[in-house]
Amino acid sequence: MRDETADEAASGPDSGDRRELQEAAESIEAGVSVVVAGPLGTGKTVLTRRLGERLTERGCQPLFLHPAPLPGEAPFEALDAANDERAELVRRGATPAGTVVLVDDAQDLDEASVTALSRAVYARRAVVLFALSVPRVADAAGAGVATTTILDLWLRGFAQRIDLTPVSERRARIIVDRLSRGLLDRITTEAIVWQGNGSRTLLRELTRTAVAAVESDVDPLEAIRSAPAQGGLSAATDAHIRELDVDRMRTLVLIDRAPGLPYGDAVRCVGRSSLDGLLASGFLTEDGSAMRRLHAVTPLARAAARRLGGEYAIALADRSVADLLPRAGEPVDEALANAVASQLFLHPHAAAALASETREEVLVGAARSANDHEDYGIAAAYAALGLEGGDSERLRVEHFYARTMLADAVSAPRSVGGLSGAARVRAAMLRTRLATRSRHAPAEELERALADTIAGAESSAGEHLEHQLLEAQRATAEMRWEDGVRAAEAVITDAPAEVGVRVRALMTLVVTTAMRGDGGATRRELERVRLVLDTDHDGPVDGIARASLLCGALMAAQIVGEDPSPLGPHIAELRRLAVRTGCRRLTALTGLATSLALALDADTDAAVTELRMARRRLHPAPQDPLVPFLKLCIAYLLALRGRADVAEEILARIGAVWGTASPVLEQSFAATESVVSLVAGRTNLARDAARRALELSSRLDAPPVRVRDLYRAIVLGIEPDRMRHEITAAAAESDAAIVESLVLLALGSDEGNTTDALELLRRTVAWAGSTPGSSGPTTAPAMSSTKRTLAVLTRREREIAHLIDEGMSNREIASRLFLSVRTVESHIFQARRKIGARTRRELGRFVTRGLSPQNDRWRAAPTA
Repeated sequence: MRDETADEAASGPDSGDRRELQEAAESIEAGVSVVVAGPLGTGKTVLTRRLGERLTERGCQPLFLHPAPLPGEAPFEALDAANDERAELVRRGATPAGTVVLVDDAQDLDEASVTALSRAVYARRAVVLFALSVPRVADAAGAGVATTTILDLWLRGFAQRIDLTPVSERRARIIVDRLSRGLLDRITTEAIVWQGNGSRTLLRELTRTAVAAVESDVDPLEAIRSAPAQGGLSAATDAHIRELDVDRMRTLVLIDRAPGLPYGDAVRCVGRSSLDGLLASGFLTEDGSAMRRLHAVTPLARAAARRLGGEYAIALADRSVADLLPRAGEPVDEALANAVASQLFLHPHAAAALASETREEVLVGAARSANDHEDYGIAAAYAALGLEGGDSERLRVEHFYARTMLADAVSAPRSVGGLSGAARVRAAMLRTRLATRSRHAPAEELERALADTIAGAESSAGEHLEHQLLEAQRATAEMRWEDGVRAAEAVITDAPAEVGVRVRALMTLVVTTAMRGDGGATRRELERVRLVLDTDHDGPVDGIARASLLCGALMAAQIVGEDPSPLGPHIAELRRLAVRTGCRRLTALTGLATSLALALDADTDAAVTELRMARRRLHPAPQDPLVPFLKLCIAYLLALRGRADVAEEILARIGAVWGTASPVLEQSFAATESVVSLVAGRTNLARDAARRALELSSRLDAPPVRVRDLYRAIVLGIEPDRMRHEITAAAAESDAAIVESLVLLALGSDEGNTTDALELLRRTVAWAGSTPGSSGPTTAPAMSSTKRTLAVLTRREREIAHLIDEGMSNREIASRLFLSVRTVESHIFQARRKIGARTRRELGRFVTRGLSPQNDRWRAAPTA
């Protein structure tokens, strides 16, 4: 039995707005009837019950009516069912004066009862609250007699109307968070908020289903999609789609069968009116791309299929999708390809209705999509099905890649054969992907296939770009940072129209630039990343590239010590895209990005929740080399916050799967292991791991990484004098914000301001403009140490302080440094707050007296 009282307590004031309750109570107490109208799930029942409790507390005993629609022509009147003598008086037209009646689900009142209640209101003998459900879809089927009669009371001035609106996204998140007790990751919460469609009932049932899945160690997103037909969630969704006519239910099923179907194609199937009504009411959503790709709320679409008749509804939708296929030989949209390929796989006889060229286009598109989403088993099945009908270069490429990624030694093809046209560009892209994932033998086989020229197989611009990108990634893997930057920049310059290639190149560029220690260039690339993420996207595959770019940007920001918070809105946007597309790969990458962002923000418990769920959604075999670096970065941050258990688990998995894939990965592993061992109290092991990291970083030519390793060695007491000498030399090669901060901390670490090694190591994750290691607002330190002062001021703040001491005004400083006056004022305010200076002049005198401009070697470095 449902414990609705517990649910309401968990969701607090969000299960019935106090203002609306107060308004209804005041109207009833003043003798004016009320019509409370709103869609299903907006809190009408809760408001009615709470109003009854309030009236009872004040000495009024209202008459409750709760009609229920019955099948057939059963003559069962709501007033008869009330089992209250006052109801009989109302039915006979002898209503006692001052009677208060509360009617829930008033739209289901029988004609006799609504007539009697209306007569009592017109005669001023009764005050009635009608809780009336109204459709979400604007032009849904016409209202019944009860609804028409009740609304007529309002129109004629005999009742006040209060409209309840669907729950807003913000309030929905509050409800889900309270009901889930913090067990759900943010992507699951995003899915529930979207699929809840503003209904408290749906939100409650979706959350219950998701929480039960988590407690059973099941992916909550999968549990929501496959909820049992007789469960609480299915009952709620069945009620939610009851207002929809057959055409709209068919539209829901159609979009669910072909997720990502462009709006223009869908209009050809079902018409614009049906689509626009479902979009406006939240049953469907668009992804924001130029194609206006559509996605259905899956639980509601499944309910529509059940109501229409299961297999019949699905078959009807499949026929509609097949009718959209283009002429033979023309490219097929990914959503159509996936839907039709599924039909061909389950019903091979359906292939007879398709031209051979169309069949090939469908299966190529579906296999390519599955490979891009890491559904390699499905990709291999589609490709094999297509090859049964005859040879196809493109299907051979997809089949080879899928079998390779499945590590199927028995049935994996040993060669691809000669390639031409579009198959060559695709093979070049997959060769790049295999090479970056250390699948060298199959990558070389694709290289040979591209080298085996056949008629018309000349190299294309697409192949050239893929070759350039491969060179950039190889240079990065071999720690040739300058070469990697040049190659990646060349790809971005040469591919103005190839958005996917540009995004992949930019991800390589931003990480490589950060490793090189170029703080100014990294800031520029991070700004470029934000601009790219602000642009329109088209489909989940592009979403995967965007998620990889976002993860790379977060890592780059952490490497050089830049503030990652401007990337936060893009993480939220990708979460929305992930839950609508249902793409497992996109969901996993976005979950890792969310975990890293939360770990950087010191929200440890939430970061662990996101990490564990993202790991569940990742393909089990080693894939994208970005993934282990992300996990190690998260593990490092979690260990610093005391979660050595989770960090050790990450280290064990990466060590077992990836081993020593590269010196960079090995260094990151050793650095993380050092912190994990320190947190676990294994100091000697922490020092051993720190020494390994030091030895590896000496070969990386990556100043930010090297400075962190040297600082860690100083904190752990490993030859501190020699390490201080080396850290100064390493810092000269980089203008990254974190490098400067750590050097200053290292030089001042002999002052004994703290003996907590873990607290000192937390300062390795600071970013520009923040106090190293702080997770909240900067506090003003004592002004007894020049080194401590310099540690909390940014390079720009110190430069402005020197110019203040030289007597320059804010406007003159702005002109000298090519800044706005407002920016200069902001820097001065932040610097004064950090060191406790009462005036700008005091700021200038203090900084200059502590370290004069003539001796400040940092003044020669590029400014922030």
